[in-house]
Amino acid sequence: MTVEIGYRDNHYTDACLTYGGGHQLLDKWQALGDLLAHRAGWHFDIVRGEAVWSLGAFGESRLNIRVLPAGTYRCFDDESCLAATMIIDQIEEWLQEREEAARRIAPSLRDLIADSDWQRLRTYTYEVRVSWSDGWYCAVVRGLPQEACFERTLDEVLRGARTMLIDSAGAPHELADELSVRVKLDVAATKQFIDG
Repeated sequence: MTVEIGYRDNHYTDACLTYGGGHQLLDKWQALGDLLAHRAGWHFDIVRGEAVWSLGAFGESRLNIRVLPAGTYRCFDDESCLAATMIIDQIEEWLQEREEAARRIAPSLRDLIADSDWQRLRTYTYEVRVSWSDGWYCAVVRGLPQEACFERTLDEVLRGARTMLIDSAGAPHELADELSVRVKLDVAATKQFIDG
């Protein structure tokens, strides 16, 4: 599975070897990647020289998980400031109790964005990744813990992506057209856009 990394080194295995404890912990990082990489909103980063998986909207890290030198996992919930050490089989249960709430923007971040009359929401350029299959465009907003949106045309799917952003921030819907997006089309979406 390909894991995107918010850092210079864009190869998951190399990043885990360099920043995650070396060869003796690589199997732990691979198990964690297998568990989290396909889940909406989870992202892998290097933070202050350490590898970590995080979940949160708009760059937040409301939940984060890292591998400890002993080969166990440190799971941290920012909402309750609760940290737990566990094995991989326990993480799924830990996530079931927290993951849904962590997908929503923290009230303090929403207030910070709203206090600027949503200016911070309007000035950032969001990356929207678009694919195409079986007559449907699919869009995912990088860093947003929502699932994808699906529409028949590129224009409609980009409108859907902007709506997901607005809904995630709790912002007024009339701001959707003011959001700046950078669109990345995969090969199939590019071909459909050109040929369609």
